Amino acid sequence: MPKKARGRNITWLDNVKGTGRLERYSLEGCRNLYVQVSPDGEWKTWLFRCRIGTRGPEATITIGDYRDHAWIRDNAESEANRLRNLCKKGIDPRRAAPVGAVIAAPKVGVPPVGVRERIVAVR
Repeated sequence: MPKKARGRNITWLDNVKGTGRLERYSLEGCRNLYVQVSPDGEWKTWLFRCRIGTRGPEATITIGDYRDHAWIRDNAESEANRLRNLCKKGIDPRRAAPVGAVIAAPKVGVPPVGVRERIVAVR
């Protein structure tokens, strides 16, 4: 069960030391968003937990490193909201393409490699 960082600001988590075991801290204002602290306190990670669909399996997703400046609380919350919306739709966010990912589309008019060799051999 995660500990609550209720009533404390995010800078409080900067000073959390390791307790000798893996700890998760939930934050006010964003459901299912946690900061996980390693046993020695060396690393902290943003985590998101959700249930896929209404009765699907639970998923735990690492959003990013807590100390990385790209993952400030606002960014982690917006990513958690995006993942939560996928879960509500029944889409497994672990298999969904991340934001900004470029999905390669097949080139139009160029046959796949195996077919191309067969076409050349027939001619």
